[in-house]
Amino acid sequence: MKQAISAYKMVLRDIAADDIETLRQWRNQHDIRSQMLDQQLITVQQQQVWFKGLAQQKSQQHFALEYKGQLVGYANIKSPTKMPLQQAGQILETGLYLGAAKYRGTFLAFCVALALTDYCFDELKAKQLIATVLPSNQAALNFNQQLGYVIDNQDNEQVSMTLALADYEASKAKLTRFIR
Repeated sequence: MKQAISAYKMVLRDIAADDIETLRQWRNQHDIRSQMLDQQLITVQQQQVWFKGLAQQKSQQHFALEYKGQLVGYANIKSPTKMPLQQAGQILETGLYLGAAKYRGTFLAFCVALALTDYCFDELKAKQLIATVLPSNQAALNFNQQLGYVIDNQDNEQVSMTLALADYEASKAKLTRFIR
């Protein structure tokens, strides 16, 4: 990434070597891991291999999340078709978690999602965003619906959701009123 994204009181920046152990520990916490599609514990070695490969990724982008100068979480953007993210007009998938416990369940997650979604639509020129959520993760389902996502498909294992720009813009107008 050329420069950090700074919006809605959040900074989305490249992940640094100093971040990876904290991110791994957060990701391995049961309350975070249990809401992921892949719930395996991540080892130190797996995290290091993942981090070393980030620079070569063209179809993914990973961010450390900062709030008031502190690392508070993680976010990503992926191309399900493995096309480079900069190829305009494609469908992208986003994900995030707040690892710092004091910020979970706060409006800060919306600040991250708004910054990430703006970046996808405005800078990467995405046609549509998708999210895949566990059916048991009611908080994520509600969260995504408040951002404008609609449920496309649901079974016992996952819920597929999509976000069109027009739906996002309508939801964004409501949500940004609460950011001071």
